[in-house]
Amino acid sequence: MKLYHVETQEYYDALMKELDEKGYYWSSYDGIFDINEWPTYKSETVVNANDDKKELSYAYRDFYISRYPNEEIITYKAKREGHTMTAWLKIFKIFGSKQRK
Repeated sequence: MKLYHVETQEYYDALMKELDEKGYYWSSYDGIFDINEWPTYKSETVVNANDDKKELSYAYRDFYISRYPNEEIITYKAKREGHTMTAWLKIFKIFGSKQRK
């Protein structure tokens, strides 16, 4: 298990791209881009990447701090290479993402 704290929508999007390339998926959805989970908790969002199952879940930061006090929470920062991040965000917006209601 790896816990990733994503402070911004941009960092969330970059993490989703990285995890998608590694074969991860949301535990309750077909694909990693079927839904955008960041708006639920915004800067307090933590993504739980289960390495064994390649499965993702999420919750607010304090949940993981209290539930897994000995587990490191990695603050994820997007790697920027020229305009790569900007181009990726445009692609993400073109295909859209549904927000949980």
